[in-house]
Order: sequence, then C-alpha cells, then structure tokens
Amino acid sequence: MKLLSEEERAFFERVLKSYKHEKNGYISFTFRRKHYKESRILMQLHINRKLEVWEVVHHKDGNKQNNNIKNLKVINLSDHTSQHKGGVRNG
Repeated sequence: MKLLSEEERAFFERVLKSYKHEKNGYISFTFRRKHYKESRILMQLHINRKLEVWEVVHHKDGNKQNNNIKNLKVINLSDHTSQHKGGVRNG
C-alpha cells in the first residue's frame, strides 16, 4: 500500500480547515465543491495512506459524530453492511 505523499497530507489538512457541516449524520467538509467525511480523512492521516474504495471507517460506538481515533476502525464494506444489517453497533 502506498503511503500518503506530503502533498496528499497537506490537501487533507486544507480540507479539515474548510466549511464544516453535517451530512447524513456525519461531520463533513466541503472543499472545492466536493464532500469529505471527517472520519475518513482522520483515519487516512492516522494510518498514513489513502483508503481503498471498499474500505469503510466504522464508528465503534455507533455515534457517527464521535471521530475520536480510538472510536474509529477500518473494515471492508461487506463486513460493515453485515454488522449494521444484523443490528450490531459496537466493536
């Protein structure tokens, strides 16, 4: 997996300083007319790589606005869908 370049890190840092709002219950930012979820940006900066399209940032406590890095976990889309369809909210 490719690490984030300095330019990519700087881009994400600029996004985090842009217009902050709520979209579908998530804290999001609008930058250059595109929407970015805060949780996804924070996770990419934390793991120092871009997430794949099939990777989802899961909120362990079920609170979409709790973007504390300890509450976030990267999982694949199918596992995430299964967890929420089955009513699982934690872990």
